[in-house]
Amino acid sequence: MVSTRRCAAVALMMAVLFAPAAKVDAAKPETAAGAAAKPGDAARAKGGLSAGASTGKPGAQTAPRQATGAAPAPATGRGQGRAAIWGIRGPALRIRVAVARNPKCPPEVLAKLSKDDSDLVRQAVASNIACPEEVKQNLADDDDLAVVEALAQNPKPPSMAIMRRMTRDPQPKILESLAANPRTPPEVLRKIAQSPVQTEFMRLSLARNPQLPPDVLKHLVKVGDRLVRSFLARLPGLGADNLAALAQDGDLGVRSFVAANPGTAPAALTTLSQDSHAAVRTEVAGNESTPPDTLARLAVDQVWEVRVEVALNPGSPAALREKLAGDKNSKVRWAVAANPTTPPAVIAKLSGDAEAVVRAAAAESGSLAKDDMLRLAGDPTIAVAQVIASRSDIDAAAAEKLSQDRSAIVRRVLAANPVLPAAVAAKLLADQSYQVRGGLAWNPRLSADLYSKLALDRDEYVRQALAANAAVPPAVLATLSQDNASAVTRALAANRALSADTLLALAQNQDVVIRQTLLSRPDLPADAMSKMAEDADTTVKLLLALSPRSPAAVLSALASDKDPAVRSLVAGNAGLPVDALSQLCKDESQWVRAAAAVSHRAASKDLEQLAKDRELAVRRAVAANPFTPPDTLETLASDKEPEVRQALATNPSAPPDALALLAQDGEIWIPPAGIRFK
Repeated sequence: MVSTRRCAAVALMMAVLFAPAAKVDAAKPETAAGAAAKPGDAARAKGGLSAGASTGKPGAQTAPRQATGAAPAPATGRGQGRAAIWGIRGPALRIRVAVARNPKCPPEVLAKLSKDDSDLVRQAVASNIACPEEVKQNLADDDDLAVVEALAQNPKPPSMAIMRRMTRDPQPKILESLAANPRTPPEVLRKIAQSPVQTEFMRLSLARNPQLPPDVLKHLVKVGDRLVRSFLARLPGLGADNLAALAQDGDLGVRSFVAANPGTAPAALTTLSQDSHAAVRTEVAGNESTPPDTLARLAVDQVWEVRVEVALNPGSPAALREKLAGDKNSKVRWAVAANPTTPPAVIAKLSGDAEAVVRAAAAESGSLAKDDMLRLAGDPTIAVAQVIASRSDIDAAAAEKLSQDRSAIVRRVLAANPVLPAAVAAKLLADQSYQVRGGLAWNPRLSADLYSKLALDRDEYVRQALAANAAVPPAVLATLSQDNASAVTRALAANRALSADTLLALAQNQDVVIRQTLLSRPDLPADAMSKMAEDADTTVKLLLALSPRSPAAVLSALASDKDPAVRSLVAGNAGLPVDALSQLCKDESQWVRAAAAVSHRAASKDLEQLAKDRELAVRRAVAANPFTPPDTLETLASDKEPEVRQALATNPSAPPDALALLAQDGEIWIPPAGIRFK
């Protein structure tokens, strides 16, 4: 269902998209001297280290994400501190940055921008997937740490020679970025692991990298920080040898993860089963790879949580579960009953347990005998009777017994059971509780006669449940389309089993919720949509304007609606006839013209005319449209408004000459609050 709030949000989004930006006039383009005086130059003097590192030795901790095993990283003279204040949200050469980010930017333009005085421009070049290899070679030696970091994070990494040179960088942030890049080759990852500069985040990034070679993985098992070892201990494909090494770890959490890992070898699990901490033994008890003799020892553990896991383990021997069925702790007996592999004889014993929670678990077991099922159908505890009433293999005798249960809750569960015998269903049709009759209305396997009788039920709760049931015959559902209760007709509107005639009848209902529900249906006939359009309110009009299934005639009519929000939305509908779209290109509202200018179906002559529009929002939309003719885009490269030129710079269809011109653009401005530059 599409809400009124969503429609308003769509209209607001369009308004924000085309909102004008605040401009800051600059006498001169940004220069190298100006860049040197930017605020925040010292904010990243430490190379962007993060918190929580350790030496990799169990029980030992080091300073948060500082380099371990090496002297402090020497200063490099790079500008490392422009991110805190000086950034893309502040005064920036936004057009050059947009050009540098454009994946279709020509190599020669990227090469020129890679030498730009602005670090933000160079960062954009470094992160561009189309960045040429020779440009990457120069950027790898950039004086600004953020530029080199962007290069390390590029989805298309630089050559092996460049990356090898980058691994010698004393700044941890560069190594961390390379380690985190899933496309970094194994050879480079190996060099990072051997670097004298190490941080916790670097090692964790290595551990998570799918390209990590086995020898480095084994190295991290030995020297990784606690967080790294914990991560590795959870990997099922870590390997038996590595898991065996971690099984000896001094950290309780690491050993617990190894104990729960299905890839841990039986020998290691046997060792962990003797751990002094119950948390480790509990995980071993629940591991399906644990040997039977080890499970037998854990079955007599003093901690009941350990015995519960043994009882729940599908790999535990039947004899062991039979023994645990007599455990003094009811939670252990419940676990035995809840285990789907527990033998019928044990389930029969537990079905007579003194604790209701144990009997309920036995009542749910697939191994429950018919005699025990009939006996539990008369259990005084509602929960036990409920479980029997919901069983997919319930027989007629148990169902008949449950139909007389004192609790309406039990009878309701029974009424909704798809395998309910017909005789019992007919009996429950006369039940005094609306909940029970409502359960019948939900049932997907009743006869057509019973569904017809439920459609006449005096309680709207029952009729509402029936209206939502997709198994009800279409003819019965049709009778509910005229129901006086809105809850019934609203539920009916969402039923996927409705006939076309019923959908058309509901389309004439003035309830906006019903109409919203109908418009979300993929099977709504065109004539039903046309019928709603005849007297639609604003919300429905907005939904019709958005719907890809709206008939062309309806969309054409909406293109002439008095509300500009409706016209703006319909301009973006792919089903709008081209003549109507062309008319919207001449609309009196700039927002409608802008919405039309974004359309990929707008005619070239209309886009050419809109490129001369007096309103910034319209020209910006034309500049961003990848289907705008190249000649028209060329003219917009010289537009007086920087937002228009910026939109063109991001356009993947921007002509090379236009991008070359924009690469020299020196306009600097700050975007309005709440609008993030992209």
